[in-house]
Amino acid sequence: MSISANTAQTRELTELRNHLKWLDEERRKSGRKMAELEQKLAQQGRDLADRDHKIQELEWHVANFTERFERMPDLDTNTAGTEQRLQDLEWHLSNLNTQLTTRLPMMDEERARLSDEVNRNLAAVQERAEAGQSLLESRLRTEIVQLRDADQQNALSQRQEEQMRTVAELQQQYTALQQQTALALQQQTALALQQQTALSEELEHRYAGLQQQFPAFDQLAHTVVRLQEQVQAIDVVDRKTAVLQESVAVLSGQLRERTVSLAADAQTNISALASRLQEHLDDMTGEQQARLDLFAADWQARLDALPAATDDPAPELLSLNQRLDELAQSRQQWQADRAQTARQIDELAQTQQQWQQERAQTARQIDELAQIQQQWQQERAQMTRQIDELAQGQPQWQQERAQTTRQIEELAQSQQQLQLERAQLAREIDELNETIGPLQSRVLDLVALVDRSTQLEENLALVRSNLASVEENVSKLGHVREVMPILDRLEQELELRQAEEVRLSNLIGTQENRYAPLAAALEEAGAIANGLLSRVSESERQIEEMRGSVRDFNDNWKPALSEANRRLTAIAEKNTVLSNNIMKAEAGLQAVTGDQSEMRETVIDLTDEIRRNRGDVARQLEGWQVTLDENKDTIERFTQQWITLSNQYKEARMAVQNFAHWQKQLEQQKREASEMLRLESNRMQSRWDGFLLEIQEKLKNFELELNQKWQAFELENEQKWSSARRSEQLRHEELASVDELIQKLQQDNRNLIWRVQAAQADAIKKWPRLLMEEVEKAVELNPNRRLTSSGSAPRADMSVVDAIEQGLITIDYNDDAAIDL
Repeated sequence: MSISANTAQTRELTELRNHLKWLDEERRKSGRKMAELEQKLAQQGRDLADRDHKIQELEWHVANFTERFERMPDLDTNTAGTEQRLQDLEWHLSNLNTQLTTRLPMMDEERARLSDEVNRNLAAVQERAEAGQSLLESRLRTEIVQLRDADQQNALSQRQEEQMRTVAELQQQYTALQQQTALALQQQTALALQQQTALSEELEHRYAGLQQQFPAFDQLAHTVVRLQEQVQAIDVVDRKTAVLQESVAVLSGQLRERTVSLAADAQTNISALASRLQEHLDDMTGEQQARLDLFAADWQARLDALPAATDDPAPELLSLNQRLDELAQSRQQWQADRAQTARQIDELAQTQQQWQQERAQTARQIDELAQIQQQWQQERAQMTRQIDELAQGQPQWQQERAQTTRQIEELAQSQQQLQLERAQLAREIDELNETIGPLQSRVLDLVALVDRSTQLEENLALVRSNLASVEENVSKLGHVREVMPILDRLEQELELRQAEEVRLSNLIGTQENRYAPLAAALEEAGAIANGLLSRVSESERQIEEMRGSVRDFNDNWKPALSEANRRLTAIAEKNTVLSNNIMKAEAGLQAVTGDQSEMRETVIDLTDEIRRNRGDVARQLEGWQVTLDENKDTIERFTQQWITLSNQYKEARMAVQNFAHWQKQLEQQKREASEMLRLESNRMQSRWDGFLLEIQEKLKNFELELNQKWQAFELENEQKWSSARRSEQLRHEELASVDELIQKLQQDNRNLIWRVQAAQADAIKKWPRLLMEEVEKAVELNPNRRLTSSGSAPRADMSVVDAIEQGLITIDYNDDAAIDL
């Protein structure tokens, strides 16, 4: 509904703007017509000014002629020239009289033509104004009927204030819901991060707690409980989202109802505004018609009041005194007219000021209406945007809810997997306990064996005491050689056992470095094994010491040796079993390590999933922000369009209001044109009368003074010509003397130049000879000198003198004879 109303309003405003453009074009046309009329009046004024200028030039020529005539000498000797000049003067005077007689009827004709043209222009302007007024009335009536259904620009302040408060409350609620949602998301994110951190820490310390029968599964149970709490929190958020959607639906319904009510109120207000506008336009039309009638009547009265042209001479030409009195009266009348014109101008200025005040008040009212309408449009656009945002946010909340449900299902699946892994770890722990049980029993057996080895050491001490006797009897016992291979095999087995024990110790060290938590569990077994190894190594050392004495062992000690061999074999078997158990424990540790790596991978997957969820939430928030920005741009664009329409409406209102002002301007221009025409005609008539009187007086005085001035002029000219001839003769004599002096100086200079040039030629001719004499003198003084070339070699056709002059050959004046040697 609002979109269709806005479309209709925009269309009607466009039509109104087009009509206002047409009105502006008509106003410009009428302005051009008035400008043409003003140009014609100005052209007539310029013609009158040209005539005044010509009259002034004629007056200047007469004055100049009078001055020249006054300076003319009265010479009786040149009577023929004087008569010729008098004839010329009479001809000029007759020409002036003919021009004056021809210009009087031309002035009357131009005055009649000007009045006819003014009447025609006034009639055309009046007809055009009536046609434009009728067309304007018809257009305005049709547009007012259209504006009754579309304009929404009157008294909506209370409704708009209520709507603004409602929108503000909605915005506050929406902001609070957004804050709550953001806080809930932040809490959930923080809780997920905390749970992730706790889970990673628990998994990292899981291996360390294996020696304490894996109590970490209790903590895992706590983690599962926390996940369930998180699921409950997500359900609470879903319920809040549903409540928010319901509140948004209620608010949208209220907003639609208020929009409908505001549209109805706006329709009623627009109808009232249209009726008032129609009344105002009717009043303006009546006023304009009355003003046009008054203007036409005033102009017709002024035209009728213009004086009729006559061919009879004016009575003012008979007497100069009467003309001067009338000129003074006309001057006073002109001053009175000027004062009246000034008063009219002041009244027009006051009227214009009042009209400007009314115009400013109307403009302020229009601005207030435009502001109210703009605020209403902004609030309406804001509510529409909020509704759209809520409508757009609803599927996003549903998607988030579905996503949260999927996350809960995934967490449940991960919980089941953790339970399965927990059961598997329990089974592995049981197997490890079963493996460690025999190992502990074997360790106890090893301890007992160590105790027996101590007893064996005591027995070996007894054996050492009997070594001497054994060594004596070894040589006697030949069958002891059969025992030697057995002893060698036993020695090899002991070496292999020792190497295996060293490998096991190295392996245990590496396992201790790799599996720090198991080091504490197997530390005791390692200590026991190390003690056993030390004791076994000590036993081996004792056995090697006994090898020398065993050779001399007799048959009496064979059962004891076989018993010792049997015990050592049992020890080797137990050591092998121990190594196998250690390998099994290592395999179990590898399985536990694999489980730990799987658990870590699961934790990493959960972390990545949480990060992806956070990224999706961030992208959704960015999408919401982009949507808000897009709606903001749309609102700003709609606001700018509405401001443009409001400005156009203001311009239309101002154009309608300016119509009366245009009529006033036309009336003022017409009054000024008529006043200027009247003043110019009076001024031209007065100046023409004064000019005729001055010409008559000057003609009378001219005939009396012409002969006297002409005689004085001729005498003065003769004196000037005689002085000029004398001065010219003196100049000719001076020029002749100067020419003679110049010729004499030229002859003297020519002789001096010839003498100088001859002396220079003689000196140049003597110079080579003098140079050769100098060279010969130098050779006579020093025969060892030589000529040296200063650069390039002289040409073959060049003489020595020329080469010396050009610097190609220099003379060496060195007197040392040893240099030539």
